[in-house]
Amino acid sequence: MSGAADGAILITGGSGFLGAITAAKALAATDAAIVLPVRAPHTRDSVLAPIAAELAAEGVVTDLARVVVLPLPSPERIVELAPELQRLGVRDVLHCAGCLSYFNLGKLQEGNLDLTAGLLALSRALEVRRFVFLSTAYSAGFTDQAIPEELHQVHGDDPTDYTRTKRDAEWLVARSGVPWVIVRPSIVIGDSRDGRYGGKPYGIYQLWTAGERYLGAGYPPVLHVVAGDQPVNFIHQDAFANGFWAAYRQLEDGAVMHLVSRDDALPTMRDLWELWLSTHGGPSEVHFFKRLDDVPDEDVAPQVRMWLDFTAINNEIASVRWKFARARLDALRAGELAFTDASLDTVRVAQARFVADSPKLQAFVARYREQGSRTPRFIVHDGPLLAAPEAQP
Repeated sequence: MSGAADGAILITGGSGFLGAITAAKALAATDAAIVLPVRAPHTRDSVLAPIAAELAAEGVVTDLARVVVLPLPSPERIVELAPELQRLGVRDVLHCAGCLSYFNLGKLQEGNLDLTAGLLALSRALEVRRFVFLSTAYSAGFTDQAIPEELHQVHGDDPTDYTRTKRDAEWLVARSGVPWVIVRPSIVIGDSRDGRYGGKPYGIYQLWTAGERYLGAGYPPVLHVVAGDQPVNFIHQDAFANGFWAAYRQLEDGAVMHLVSRDDALPTMRDLWELWLSTHGGPSEVHFFKRLDDVPDEDVAPQVRMWLDFTAINNEIASVRWKFARARLDALRAGELAFTDASLDTVRVAQARFVADSPKLQAFVARYREQGSRTPRFIVHDGPLLAAPEAQP
């Protein structure tokens, strides 16, 4: 699969964050036509704008006339695209589209299962050379066991129906009869070099923006947060682009690969909180808890409780010690793959860029540099905060 592409590449999710990054990578790495099926209200111009911005940031000059934007039918009618795609010479499908609505089961069913099934039917009709499915590293569900680079025969409880539908979609791919590769990234954050980020406020960005939303009226004197000492697995969007492309071009059929950073490089949630508060100021006292259930309800300010509830799923995911196998990624990294692990220093770059790009966060930061404590006192709890015993009469 190495070398220039000898046929067009169909990429789903071109109107989204990771799909646009993948499309930019395909344009930079090949001379192939890139076919992007998208739904209304997206237009050719709206789809090409973030792709062009990514290419410009990478210093790549290429011909965007190679991009073909087509209307994406409903899942049951996707196979009707086959004649047009045969004319365009589509040989490979990179399926980067999906639904992240944690609590909307109907959208998850349509976006992660029905859409995948429709694209697999289309791929069979086209007799594609390769179908690459973008899943998630968390498709195993909660587990304290090592997570293998293979289909999940056994799984833990799911954080949300999102991880379940991604796992079920993996099995649709594996049983499709189409040559396939599955790529499971962890939490994708901004570019490791300049911090730029084109996605929605998920993951660490949700924590940052939710802080501005719920704490905007003022930090309470004491802040309670969920911040354990296990590594939180981020990957930068440049590492994602390079790793996903390497998996597509170099892995064997039937391979599953975790696209994750090495544990020894990664920050913990405690590291991330100390980075934010030490940089931007905050309350006079901060209590770190390993799990959300350990945070005492009676001691938490109302706006902090709302903020903790809003970010509960991400806090729960970050509270688990995930043990991802990464033999395939390590093998690619031993070759020519350029892959920068996420670390506290690289997250610092992403944090600074995110604040610089957000006027609301800039105002939030400026206010607490003046009103908050420059050196908060950090208190670490290994378990629930127990009430002091009552005095004996």
